[in-house]
Amino acid sequence: MSMCTEIAGALAIEEDLVRAVIGEFALQLHRHAIEYRRINGDFVGENLWTHINSQAFYHLLGFLDYFAEHYSWEPGDASEYLLRLGQRTDWEPFRHQMESWRPAR
Repeated sequence: MSMCTEIAGALAIEEDLVRAVIGEFALQLHRHAIEYRRINGDFVGENLWTHINSQAFYHLLGFLDYFAEHYSWEPGDASEYLLRLGQRTDWEPFRHQMESWRPAR
């Protein structure tokens, strides 16, 4: 059973809605992290918790901790995953979403 199916069942909402919300959340999380400019530049520690509820923040940090412990990622490794799980043409439609982003310096 997919996570989207589980979420839809737990919340009694349509699976398509769950997929759309998760997709938009991931897009906005990526954008906000790239564009964050305040204080120390630590989007997760300084700002993310104001955008999502306590449960989501707690489990997202738990996921990040687990991920850091079990994987040795370096910049560029995400591209390897994307290409292993599909072709460049599968992922290319999402690149345009980043064109107007203003990366923090």
